[in-house]
Amino acid sequence: MPTIAQAIAAEMIKKGRTSVWFGHFDIWHAGYLSSTGKSIHPKDAWQAVRTALANSKEFEQKGYIRGSTWSGREILHPRYFLLKTAPLLMQK
Repeated sequence: MPTIAQAIAAEMIKKGRTSVWFGHFDIWHAGYLSSTGKSIHPKDAWQAVRTALANSKEFEQKGYIRGSTWSGREILHPRYFLLKTAPLLMQK
């Protein structure tokens, strides 16, 4: 099974995306499901994805996108960019 970060990278490549953030539910949710095989509350899944991307060498966090939290409060969400070397890292 791929790691969460590898699964997110594969989803991004499949959809032709170079970045992902909280608003790209289809990408990070599909990546989480394919890497863990589990369905959990989206709030918990997003937290796991965010942690995995922050700790991955395949991604770099650059900037923020203003959005709301699950409760509707406005915050800044981190935006993660897939590095050009990520497809090479995924093959290992």
